[in-house]
Amino acid sequence: MYFAFLGYYTFFLTYPATLGLVTQFFFVNSNFSVVVFCVFNLVWTTIFLESWKRKSAELAYRWGTINTEQYEEPRAAFYGELGKDPVTGRLQPQYSGFRRHLKFYGVSVPMMVLSLVVAWYAMLMYFQMEDQVKPMVQGAAPLHGLCLSLMPTMAYTVMVLVLNAIYQPLAVALNRWGNKTFLLTISERS
Repeated sequence: MYFAFLGYYTFFLTYPATLGLVTQFFFVNSNFSVVVFCVFNLVWTTIFLESWKRKSAELAYRWGTINTEQYEEPRAAFYGELGKDPVTGRLQPQYSGFRRHLKFYGVSVPMMVLSLVVAWYAMLMYFQMEDQVKPMVQGAAPLHGLCLSLMPTMAYTVMVLVLNAIYQPLAVALNRWGNKTFLLTISERS
């Protein structure tokens, strides 16, 4: 379903991309074009979401996967104490709600907030660099001015890539840590 969504979403993005190009080239520096584009995005988003619901239901019917979420097998990397599942009646790994909430609110939420604050400061640095470069661009030669005007964007791109290189291993480590206590608990019993 994931790849079907990506294909559907990519196809639907052609509409706002086309309108964006048209408004960019025909309505240069016009507040009217911004308003039109914003209203279009609101309508487009609603239409896209409703049509995706229909398309996903159609695909689920065609693939024979309607209402199969309730019979989903537990992840192989998930470790925990075996307990009886109230829906299927089979033994499946269980985890206490208290420990799950403790990990979520004690570690995951603070890490998310810290990551958001760092990303917010990176964005503010971009805006500050852009404000500092604007006066330099106005008096420069055309090619030099173009290069200067692109410097904040290139710096921001590098910052995003660096932050992504930090966030991705952090997310993997937190996910593994979430399962580590289960593994220790099971190995101690054996």
